[in-house]
Amino acid sequence: MIILCTLTLQACENFDNNGTCVTNCPPREVYNPETESFENNDNFRFHSGSLCLESCPSTRFEQGIFCVSECQPGFQTVERVCEPCPNGVCVGGRVCRGVGGALLPAAVQTFSGCTIVNGDLTFSVVTYEEFITENLNLTQAKEDLSSIEVILGRLTITGWGEEVFDYLPNLMYIGGFEGQTALSEDYLDSLIISDNTQSHNPAVILVNLTQIHFPRLVEISGLDIFVANNPTLCYIGDLEYYKASPNQTVIYFDSAARRPYSDCGKLSIV
Repeated sequence: MIILCTLTLQACENFDNNGTCVTNCPPREVYNPETESFENNDNFRFHSGSLCLESCPSTRFEQGIFCVSECQPGFQTVERVCEPCPNGVCVGGRVCRGVGGALLPAAVQTFSGCTIVNGDLTFSVVTYEEFITENLNLTQAKEDLSSIEVILGRLTITGWGEEVFDYLPNLMYIGGFEGQTALSEDYLDSLIISDNTQSHNPAVILVNLTQIHFPRLVEISGLDIFVANNPTLCYIGDLEYYKASPNQTVIYFDSAARRPYSDCGKLSIV
């Protein structure tokens, strides 16, 4: 005797949680009346189409409690999770953590392919001396840093040892933020260009810095721009032009902040 079985599948009106029809998938947190607080829910499930899933499929991204085919405007993917774009600036590519102190050669390599630096970058005399004393390739460093388009913290160039600083050819935005460590009590800055004069290491000969190139720079936002003690510096562009807000100030701290325009004109560097 042959027995024919008919299986009828009924679609859920809202969501299917492992065969059980539910109005919503289990939330990320649940309320504990005993502690009067929210706690992580071990049974949390993402909403993915009409299904409740423990994790999003490899073809989808996590956005809050949902699995989505692409992130909403104002968000970008970081390891398959939709994260808010830092300071509202969305740029494709990798997001890398900034460096609190001087940018050392070992750290430079980690920025290869990075588009957004979430934090500070400091090119200092220590950076340059490390490259020279360890006989490392500055050309490779330029390549590693060439993809950076956004620095969300502070950019500092101090004590650099070459005539031309051109390590950030694709930099478009510099955005300092409140709460950074100040150069002094009076200054909180998005861009600092200072003390490009001499090396503290007698084994390293610094060439006088005359030019700083940011050919794609669009905007410096957040805080002020501080320029001091760069007696040979001629070309840095019109820093006033890049200010995002009239409340920002370009501070030429001293008479040696940059070389006089008359001298630069004679050298055809203006």
